[in-house]
Amino acid sequence: MAVEQQESAPPEVEKLLLDLARICHWTRLYRPDHPFLAGRGATVHAALVAQAGREPGNRLLLGIARDRVMYRDTFFGQGHPLVTHFTETFYTHQIATIGFGPDCTPEGLLAFFRCLHDAKPGNSDLSPEAFLQQEKIPGISVYPYNYKEVLSRRIHGTEEGAELSGRGDALWRMLLTANIADDGGESKVVQELAESPELLPAILRRARAEAGKGEDPSASPFLPEGGAMPPEVMCRMFRRLGDKLRTLPDDRKEEVLLSLDRGLENGIDPSAASLADGYTDDEFLDLLATLLSVEGKGGKRLRKIFETIADQRDVDGSLLPRWNDRARESLRAKEYFSMKTWEAVETLLISRSEDAYLEEEHSRFMEALSGDGGQMAARAAALPPDRVLLAAFGAEAQHRQATAVLLELLAMEKNDAEFLDLLEEIRKRVPNMISRKEFALLENVLGALSAIRTHAPGTGPEAVGRIIEELDFGHIIDLYLSREVTAEEAPRIPSLLAAFGREASVPVLERLLMEPEANRRKVLMSLAVRIGVEAVPAIQERLFHPRWYFVRNLAYILGEIGFRGAVIGLSRVLDHADPRVRKEAIQALGKLKAPEAVPFLGKILVAESLFATQKEESLRLEAANALFRIGGTQAIGCLHQGTSCRKAAVREHCAFLLRSRAEP
Repeated sequence: MAVEQQESAPPEVEKLLLDLARICHWTRLYRPDHPFLAGRGATVHAALVAQAGREPGNRLLLGIARDRVMYRDTFFGQGHPLVTHFTETFYTHQIATIGFGPDCTPEGLLAFFRCLHDAKPGNSDLSPEAFLQQEKIPGISVYPYNYKEVLSRRIHGTEEGAELSGRGDALWRMLLTANIADDGGESKVVQELAESPELLPAILRRARAEAGKGEDPSASPFLPEGGAMPPEVMCRMFRRLGDKLRTLPDDRKEEVLLSLDRGLENGIDPSAASLADGYTDDEFLDLLATLLSVEGKGGKRLRKIFETIADQRDVDGSLLPRWNDRARESLRAKEYFSMKTWEAVETLLISRSEDAYLEEEHSRFMEALSGDGGQMAARAAALPPDRVLLAAFGAEAQHRQATAVLLELLAMEKNDAEFLDLLEEIRKRVPNMISRKEFALLENVLGALSAIRTHAPGTGPEAVGRIIEELDFGHIIDLYLSREVTAEEAPRIPSLLAAFGREASVPVLERLLMEPEANRRKVLMSLAVRIGVEAVPAIQERLFHPRWYFVRNLAYILGEIGFRGAVIGLSRVLDHADPRVRKEAIQALGKLKAPEAVPFLGKILVAESLFATQKEESLRLEAANALFRIGGTQAIGCLHQGTSCRKAAVREHCAFLLRSRAEP
């Protein structure tokens, strides 16, 4: 399909789209029950229902781009102000496709459009989809997935299947049609399932339900082989899901496996054996260990499948030696904890003198303990447990303690292979720290890795460097901007980004370029200033970006950082086409107080033009201020030259600056 196709839509559809855009705009100004909208809404509704009745499946589907609408294979409305406003209203709510059916009502249509204006983007409780379900508005459906695929393949009007609706139904249809085009559809389905594993049970149950009615050729005209799911499609889905499991954090991996097991509640699907296709023995053992760790929550049906796979893979006896290696590693970890325990006992015994054991209070305590008949134990059992003590044995505390143990073992390790194994265990924990918003722990881990990097054995320094470079700073920045981080953890993010400024500066600048909200841009600019000198190379590479406001922000950041090496880059920005950018660059040069900037600023100050505009005069005044801030003989000389300029405002301002400098 040609994405940029510019053919005209049918006239009746084109008129309908304009009417919908107009009604959507009016609902922003009037309530749905306003008399102004009553007759107009009914007219547009009648045309909408008539057009939906002429569509395949009695459903009109429209794709939403940022500034245009897609009907079937044709884009429409680019550059039209009504259509642009219409599409932006949907775009801000992440709606990529909207459908209208013949059961749509005028009241529901107006209420839905009003909801789009009232709902706050990103708030799931007030989202348009939730509004449609809550108000039970018929005939209108919204979808967040790729409208180009949906429209080009004409996937609509299929039956609802085993407990699937909305997003799950869309994934089901994409999965059915992925085998007739390319592998992109399957990849998207697997990505969605990995992010929302709760959809897996419904997908598997529907696959079995469709297989049961696959003999009926009228089951669904859109599904291959009468609606039954081909076994090879399920095998490919499990294989891709297995590939995705390799990259998931441990907690997400457990969620996916538990959801898979719930989907197999009515039997064992042989296709699930494809989950471990392409796995090495070590990767298979990791997956098997994860499955066994969640067996208490379920996992018995999936475990039977893995038992069969393990039996087939261990024909040459390759799994048992690797399993023994894992056991030895676990034993070594247990020995480490045992050693630490005995060290603590030894310290306790040494710190206690003989007199401490023979004190009178201790003797009375032992006598009371031996003769109370269990009364003291009963009183102790009735007391509530110490919360501080319980917290020390909680899952979060154990997670932090285990990470500290791994770092201590890593710092002591001298063998290259063992060092890399321990480092890999730490690498797997880093994404979990970000998703759990444990930035204090993450800062400690990265600081320890930076210290260990200097004396790591063999290839250890390069491996540690890769972990730091591959850290998802973009996700950290997004969490900081979203205000989802606690007040205790939030101050650690700027210091974390500043500590690793060379790696973090590029994600910060990329977010600054794309961020539409002014408040968030200010936060991103403060982060870039906090990073400091290490962000300067990345900033200078982007000083010639075509978006003027981005270049202006970069000039401001360079001025706030105060690095004199940025003079050359800022001097080139003085030739920018936009006067607002030039003004910010002049102010930044003044903040740097670098004598190297005086020739550039002096040239602007004394430049005379016969038809000078007010903006050019403002730039000359800013140049005078910057020269005053820099000071020095050369800068003062330029100000004296400014007192002889033709422009009275420039002359008077330079004279004022010179007088203020001369005054005590």
